[in-house]
Amino acid sequence: MRCPFGCRQHHRQTSSAQRCAEYYGTLTGRFKKQQHNQRRLRLLGNGAAVVETPLILDNTILRYLQSTLGMIEGRKITGQEIHSILEKQMRQHSLANDKGSDYRDGQEREKAP
Repeated sequence: MRCPFGCRQHHRQTSSAQRCAEYYGTLTGRFKKQQHNQRRLRLLGNGAAVVETPLILDNTILRYLQSTLGMIEGRKITGQEIHSILEKQMRQHSLANDKGSDYRDGQEREKAP
């Protein structure tokens, strides 16, 4: 029978964190972590935090969105407006400011007993 308070998952997470800390404390672990970080920085380029890719829309989709949004708003909408709306709506939001709380409800997570 499993604990309803999430003890099993909590134990797995803490054990995993402990194993990682022990491994990266060794000489080979530190070397591998350095290699991993250098590879990640090369992929991001010049230490940039985010690599932005341009939003590419098919002309058919763009025309469809222009006509649909134009009917909804009752005005003519340009392709540039659609691009700016979609870029704003589709960008990835960071969860860095939400550490320590559950993403679903924003409540503080309680530690398992």
